[in-house]
Amino acid sequence: MISIGIEKKHRVVRHKRKMEDENMKKETFKRCLAWILMVVLIVSGIGTGQITTIQAATRKPSKIVLNEKEVSTSVGCKVKLKVKSVSPKKASRDVKWTSSNKNVAVVTSKGVVTAKKKGNVTITATSKTNKKVKAKCKIKIYAATKSMKNQGKKSYELKPGKSVNLKVKVTNPKKGYQPIQWSSANVKVAKVTNKGKVIAVAPGKTTIVATSGTKKIKINIKVSKPHVPDREDNGETSETTETPQPTPQPTETPQPTETPQPTETPQPTETPQPTETPQPTETPQPTETPQPTETPQPTETPQPTETPQPTETPQPTETPQPTETPQPTETPEPTEDTEDQDSTEEVGNVAELEKWEYEIDQNNKIVTLLEYTSDQPDVFVYSRYKLGNVVYSTRLENADILQGNGIIESVEFGKVDISDLGSLDGMFSNCKKLKNVNINRLDTSNIYDMEKMFYNCIRLKTIELNGINTSAVTDMGEMFRGCSNLTSLDVSHFDTGAVTYMSEMFKDCSKLTALDVSNFNTESVTNMYNMFGNCKKLEKLDVRNFDTSNVSDLLYMFWNCESLTNLDVSNFNTESATNMTVMFGGCSKLTSLDVSKFDTSSVTRMRWMFSGCSNLTSLDVSNFNTKQVTDMSGMFEGCSKLTSLDVSNFNTELVTDMSGMFEGCSKLTSLDVSNFNTELVTDMNNMFCRCSNLTSLDVSNFNTLVTDMSGMFSGCSSLTSLDVSKFDTSSVTRMQYMFSGCSNLTSLDVSNFNTELVTDMSGMFDECSKLTSLDVNNFNTEQVTDMSGMFGECSKLTSLDVSKFDTSSVTRMSCMFSGCSNLTSLDVSNFNTEQVTDMSDMFSGCSNLTSLDVSKFDTSSVTYGYDMFLSCDNLKGKVKVTQGKWTLTGYDDYVIFSE
Repeated sequence: MISIGIEKKHRVVRHKRKMEDENMKKETFKRCLAWILMVVLIVSGIGTGQITTIQAATRKPSKIVLNEKEVSTSVGCKVKLKVKSVSPKKASRDVKWTSSNKNVAVVTSKGVVTAKKKGNVTITATSKTNKKVKAKCKIKIYAATKSMKNQGKKSYELKPGKSVNLKVKVTNPKKGYQPIQWSSANVKVAKVTNKGKVIAVAPGKTTIVATSGTKKIKINIKVSKPHVPDREDNGETSETTETPQPTPQPTETPQPTETPQPTETPQPTETPQPTETPQPTETPQPTETPQPTETPQPTETPQPTETPQPTETPQPTETPQPTETPQPTETPEPTEDTEDQDSTEEVGNVAELEKWEYEIDQNNKIVTLLEYTSDQPDVFVYSRYKLGNVVYSTRLENADILQGNGIIESVEFGKVDISDLGSLDGMFSNCKKLKNVNINRLDTSNIYDMEKMFYNCIRLKTIELNGINTSAVTDMGEMFRGCSNLTSLDVSHFDTGAVTYMSEMFKDCSKLTALDVSNFNTESVTNMYNMFGNCKKLEKLDVRNFDTSNVSDLLYMFWNCESLTNLDVSNFNTESATNMTVMFGGCSKLTSLDVSKFDTSSVTRMRWMFSGCSNLTSLDVSNFNTKQVTDMSGMFEGCSKLTSLDVSNFNTELVTDMSGMFEGCSKLTSLDVSNFNTELVTDMNNMFCRCSNLTSLDVSNFNTLVTDMSGMFSGCSSLTSLDVSKFDTSSVTRMQYMFSGCSNLTSLDVSNFNTELVTDMSGMFDECSKLTSLDVNNFNTEQVTDMSGMFGECSKLTSLDVSKFDTSSVTRMSCMFSGCSNLTSLDVSNFNTEQVTDMSDMFSGCSNLTSLDVSKFDTSSVTYGYDMFLSCDNLKGKVKVTQGKWTLTGYDDYVIFSE
């Protein structure tokens, strides 16, 4: 029985093994078959050029995150966007990229954005598998940076922990460029802030890169190993290993017993120590320099006398410094320098130096001032500072050490070394409490940039700069701009032969009464924009010798020099000038101005050129070549004493704007504009406004694309006739006050006016008090919203047909027919007034009207209706009104109230 049981058990085991073997064979067969199929698919794919891939079904994302949310760049640059992450993690990352404005920036299918134009744009990434899921990146695009300038050195050497402010400037364009971005190639050596301040970290070399747009400037930084021992701030400790003074032997300080030899203290003769040079044999042991840790005893500086103790020659091994023994001559230098370098120069002490953030160069005995940190308002910058027994020469690495300081009130510089600067751009700018500056002793012979040097020093009263040398300066733009408290300024000695920019140089020096620029050499100047703008107290200005042959920009040059009574620009060579906008605008006391020889062949803009020259009695512009001019708006506005003006030869074929061109020329009796080509003009608002003495004006040939004719002939009270019958007004949107105040016109043909786009007709014929008839029957008024005062004070009109007026858009009808005292009838029965809010004085003074039907007027929106029928004496009881919306008040006057 036992054997049978065992046999049975063996059979079961064998059966299981057999089944397992068969299953394994089947599994192996399946795997082989799968591999064969895969090989067949691959081979067939290669043969047809198509490889079939089997992909797992992708999941749809519920969220997409880009690598950037907001970024800035400049025209011409590229930005790489990509999907940073998706949720869930294994969801598809495939997206479609789109730009909100392809004129500003375009984006490729791979997320590469190319900036094309200055502006803002949004780049959107939309999931291809779930179009509801999107991610956006806002990009601000600046103007392309064309050029940059390094205003400092190409390389600097610092010690760990020290810093230097780099100064890089974008020179083109002046505005709208991408702010400069700073980076360090190795932040372990030196870091740089977003303002360009480099902070040394550890010994080594790195490159600092200033980037704006596609432009870069590289500056090399070397961080050297710190000297041992370091100088103590009070200057009393011994010098570093490099100082040759006997202090090196402090290693002997252990033998204080030697200190008694103070007889040797006459170190002045330390130069003799070279006699110890024998010890140099020990110079090999410089490794001992660490002993200077004993330098604390330097209070015993007499120890130098120990150097003589050759007996210590054993220690001389510590005298390793003998290698420096050659420098011993340096120890005297400091003290001797104090004698040799201009004995009249004061030397600042430690307390004075501590008013600054500074760096010490012990090798060269130089102290570099970095920033004024004191709260003292009076500043004297010494040419030298004394620390202990050592005198250091002062040096500036950057000109902005005082820039924007809101505390200082006076500044004076000694003979400070600024030879490495090159630029004084913004040196005192925005020092709004600064009253007095003296820089007479600065050597500026190497300075090429003085832009904004005193910009916005609004309390500055005196500047002493007679001693400065400006021979190398090329940029004086905005140099004194905003010095609104300066009453005098001596720049008569300035050498300006190299200057190219004088734009806004004296702008807003509003208290200057005199300025001597008679000796300025301006032969290289290209820009005089706003040079004397708003110098409103200047009474004299001699620019007769100015060479303006290279100047392209003269706009605002003498703007608002309202106290000048005389200005001689007769010799100006303006052949290069392209812009004369507001050149003499606001020179209200000038009685004469000779511009007869101006070459204006390249000028494109003359906007407000003589605006506000209210005392000019004559002006010869007959030879002006205006073939390139596009803007003449306000050109002679406010020239109220001109009795004649010859513009008959003006070529106006490119002009687009003539608004206010002759506005306020109230003494002109005639004006020949008959040859004006106005094909491109779009704006004529106030063109002849307040030319109250013009008796005739021929504008019959005007062919226009004008959109604005508001006030065009307003106040031409002496005109007896005016032919506007051929005017093309199909583009006009504004006609308010167009003929207002033309009180001597007896006829006016506007029957052909196309007014389908006009939105404003308020005051259009106001005070045309001699017109007896006016045909406005064909006026299309469906777009008009304002008809207030449209026919006000047309007291001679005997008939007026406005029955076809579409007033469905009108909101204001106040004074519309006020003062039309000769009208006997007026049909306004079809007026749609549902939008009207103001009907006050609408018919007041229509004293001859005998009937008026306003029964269909919807006054539900009216909020102002007082005096609507005031002095309509013949309408007593004859006004048909809608009951419930009108209330009769005293003197037969209806007042409207909304229900």
